[in-house]
Amino acid sequence: MANINWISKLNCSIMELLFKQLCKYTILGGYNLFFTDKKYKKEN
Repeated sequence: MANINWISKLNCSIMELLFKQLCKYTILGGYNLFFTDKKYKKEN
């Protein structure tokens, strides 16, 4: 049982890390896309 608990804890922390990274990238990526899209439309 201890093994399963350790694995689930490990999975949880890995998922948390991945989620934080994804969140960071989606927020930054979203802003970047939004602003570059606006700039691009203004230029053309």
